[in-house]
Amino acid sequence: MVAIAEAEKAETDEKKKEDIKDFRLFILGNQNAFLDYRTILKDKGVDVEGMRTMGAAESNMNLFSKRLKKYGYSWSHDGLDRMVGAMIHHFEGKLIEIIQNSKQMKRTEIKRETGKKYLSFATLLTERTRQSIGAIQSHLPALVGDDQGKPYIKALRGLVGS
Repeated sequence: MVAIAEAEKAETDEKKKEDIKDFRLFILGNQNAFLDYRTILKDKGVDVEGMRTMGAAESNMNLFSKRLKKYGYSWSHDGLDRMVGAMIHHFEGKLIEIIQNSKQMKRTEIKRETGKKYLSFATLLTERTRQSIGAIQSHLPALVGDDQGKPYIKALRGLVGS
């Protein structure tokens, strides 16, 4: 505020001086909007340890946006919810732990249901064949591009089975 007031006093152009004054009054009228949200939450008794600044949150939004919008993907509500959850766990460095806990909980549930201390062969097969949590399903842009006659495209087509 001091720097803005000094700039207002030093300005000789009346139009610019009026603009600086309007800016100073706007900031004074909206001081609460410039406070760190963590300070506000802390004053209300919320534990703010581990919370990041707004600038950090905005940079994370770029990561979400890039992954979720790239190539024009569209998502069901459940798929979007699960992908965002997986991304959050990944950014926090807890994705592997969450997956392992999820598998452990599932195995515990199966043990309770069957009374067995080991998984059945059929359960092991279904566990191996279904999609992994957090796996990326995508397409290879090269397979639909202009380079269809090139050898590496033919090799990729062979790998995907088309």
